[in-house]
Amino acid sequence: MKSAAWLGLALFLWSAAYNINANFLPLTARDLGATSHGVGLIQGIALAGAALALLPILWLGDRFSRRSILLTAWGAGAAGTLEVALARSFSALIPGAFLMLAGGAAVPALAALATEVAPANSRRRAINGIFGALPVGLLAGSAVGGIIAQHLGNQALYLTSASLSLGAMLALLPVPASRGAAGTAAGREDPPAGTRPWVKLLLLGIPAGIAYMVLSLPSSFLTTYLREQAGLSLTGTGFVTAVLAVGQVGWSALFAVWPGETGQAEVGLGPARFRFGQGTLLALTVCLAANALFGLLFPAGGTVGAVIALLLRGALFSLQPLGLALVSELTGTGAGLTGRYSLLALVMAAALAAAPVAAGFIYAAHPTWPFAIAGAAALAGTLVLIALRAVSRPVS
Repeated sequence: MKSAAWLGLALFLWSAAYNINANFLPLTARDLGATSHGVGLIQGIALAGAALALLPILWLGDRFSRRSILLTAWGAGAAGTLEVALARSFSALIPGAFLMLAGGAAVPALAALATEVAPANSRRRAINGIFGALPVGLLAGSAVGGIIAQHLGNQALYLTSASLSLGAMLALLPVPASRGAAGTAAGREDPPAGTRPWVKLLLLGIPAGIAYMVLSLPSSFLTTYLREQAGLSLTGTGFVTAVLAVGQVGWSALFAVWPGETGQAEVGLGPARFRFGQGTLLALTVCLAANALFGLLFPAGGTVGAVIALLLRGALFSLQPLGLALVSELTGTGAGLTGRYSLLALVMAAALAAAPVAAGFIYAAHPTWPFAIAGAAALAGTLVLIALRAVSRPVS
């Protein structure tokens, strides 16, 4: 339990640092003269750095200590944040932006650890509970970051972020180092007979990556929209954006206890058979429906509408732990779990890197279009999952 508490503290501190960087990088780019295209480009560079960091972790994640992987990735993020703090031009932001979000690449190693220590019959709930520390950090980072940026400036903002990253690294030190290959009783669980885990992962990951890119179109322009269209101050933008974290915490808590483990279902896709938890599919359906409503409400105008929309948008965060739970249900939790999680994360990271670049052009054409497109995609995904539930058959 002490190790879990230290890990929770480390995740909270790292998440606060990460979300200061992710939320305020577009405003920093604007302050240094970036156009809408430049705002999208610099965020795409930051997310591309995180995506590329996944490549070595894809191979190393099941061979070396997960704690070492976290320390290395978080240290790279702290170094990039310090470079951003010193930048005095848009071009000078590029190398720091490339490194500052690298810590996100270590999440698959963390997720594999969380998965392997969780009992198979409550894995989805356990993963959601552990990942609940991340939006709490977003809440703190968004709210406090707005105050620091408003009163002390961008340099102080990023120096605070780097300090939080260093604190997260120190909080990891009491956590025992563990090798992904060692596993536990849960970690040695084999996939169902006759399955091809990597084939199933690709069949799931490619369409999921495309869908996630479209759903992520508004993410890079939430603060920009609140500043330029709604006319909020930096402090107001920080506090309204913090509502997103409140929603994330709420959705994480919800899926940590509900829906219950309602049994397994199976559906065929050509010669392949996919078995998954019915509770997981129901939770994913609810997440997409909430984001369909977000796409309708956020650009409708008014602070109240934005607050309600961001509470709904918080469900997007739960797609990550729910997706991890779905992968473990489809492929088992045996050898190579960190690698499979890393491959899925690489697809998602590539989608996140492409989303702000595409959104920059869409936002420049019309500020409400990224939200409308994401909302329509979420609605389509909701209908697809409802259809899957209808054609699947319960299995014992």
